[in-house]
Amino acid sequence: MSENQASTPLQLLAIGDCNTGGTREHGTHFNVPKQLKEKLQRQGIDCELYNYGTTMSTCREGLQMSKDHQQAADYLLLNFGLVDAWKTSIPQIYISYYPDNKLKKFARKLLKSLKKRLRGPARKGWVKSGFAVEPEEYQSKMRSIIELQLRLNPKLKVIVWGSAPTDNEERNAWLASYDEYLKEIANGKYHYLDTAGLIKQAIDNGAERNDIYDDSVHLSAQGASLIASAMQSIIVEDMKQPT
Repeated sequence: MSENQASTPLQLLAIGDCNTGGTREHGTHFNVPKQLKEKLQRQGIDCELYNYGTTMSTCREGLQMSKDHQQAADYLLLNFGLVDAWKTSIPQIYISYYPDNKLKKFARKLLKSLKKRLRGPARKGWVKSGFAVEPEEYQSKMRSIIELQLRLNPKLKVIVWGSAPTDNEERNAWLASYDEYLKEIANGKYHYLDTAGLIKQAIDNGAERNDIYDDSVHLSAQGASLIASAMQSIIVEDMKQPT
């Protein structure tokens, strides 16, 4: 399909965590999917965006979002890992952020306090730690999200994008392992976008980390633009292919 052949707006569906949902910089809300939409529109590609990114969410919430919203799309932009690949004490006890309510917020506050105490030196080793979402469950739920969206549109194209590295090298090693699971899920059938590689290349070329990030984890407007530009290139190249 060429750009000129598109008679209806391109439907973009974003499901992911905080870098999908975005943050506010100088009072302006931005995120990767929003930047992508704006870039495509400036190029003359009419598109609509449905963004279900939610801060502190895992693929568990992502699958529930998919079930709740049932939104067909031409492109699924899928990204989870920042929270999934977080090592925590008693990971079996989990209180989701979606859907949320006051009771869950209160329960999370108590649980976080308990886990903090369990990580203290006096209790270290008493309680086993693990990933918030173990690899097998992570892969299963990510595949389920894609399969659910494919039922709504069998011609769906998927871009799975890796997590942005943090300023903690140990945590980055965990994220890198979950990025490998994403590559396995893509496996030539879907697009895989190497977020960590793009950011490393930008820094190697002279960009400052502080320009790409708002803090240790969240992408700035410039960082979001970097990832969105790579997605734009993927979509534009797809549109050049014959249907």
